[in-house]
Amino acid sequence: MIRITPGRQVALLAVCAAWFISSSAEDAPYLPEGFSLSDKKWFVNDIDGTQCGVLRYEGHSYGYVNVTGVAGDSLLVEKCYYLSETDIEGMRGSGWAEGWFLASPDKDDLMPLELEELNIFSCPSTCGHIIAYWVPKGSSGGGTEDDYFAYLADLRTQRVVLKHFLGKAWIGGTDWRWYLPVPEWNEDCSEVLYQHEPHIKPVRIVLGEQEMLEPDSVQPRN
Repeated sequence: MIRITPGRQVALLAVCAAWFISSSAEDAPYLPEGFSLSDKKWFVNDIDGTQCGVLRYEGHSYGYVNVTGVAGDSLLVEKCYYLSETDIEGMRGSGWAEGWFLASPDKDDLMPLELEELNIFSCPSTCGHIIAYWVPKGSSGGGTEDDYFAYLADLRTQRVVLKHFLGKAWIGGTDWRWYLPVPEWNEDCSEVLYQHEPHIKPVRIVLGEQEMLEPDSVQPRN
């Protein structure tokens, strides 16, 4: 267990807006007031498929997205793209979802997240304005081990507020972006759990009541 103590201060909203849902979930997540999501269609390719719907805020369309979390009055989404239609009802062919964005009531366009080390394999989850995500570093090719880190960031400032080295593991080469379990928040956003047994031992990060530590760069342990 890691306890975050006051240091260089970053405010934390300690109210969890919603749980993260995966792209394969059948039920839409809770949507903040003003947002709506159309019926979902499958965007498929040779690696995976993603259910995407047209996201709107008070009639304004953001296009097809995969809604993955709620952050206050905003939404964490992936953009969904397609190359060609298909004659299969409810599907779009040659499609994919990528990139992490915020859909906010005060923005007409999706705002790209430019968080440190956030990537296609980060499997993020949100609680209030805090986002928790994985950062794998290295290459699993050739039987080598990767370094795995836990990152926490404040979505309002797009600043990383915690880095923690989780361990080394060889999980095997994959192009599937959801191969890591999403970090699990407790109900009041005071704790987040990273785990991927038997590869990565569970690590529970406990947040301070109102503040988080601004860390120095974290290096892997031997």
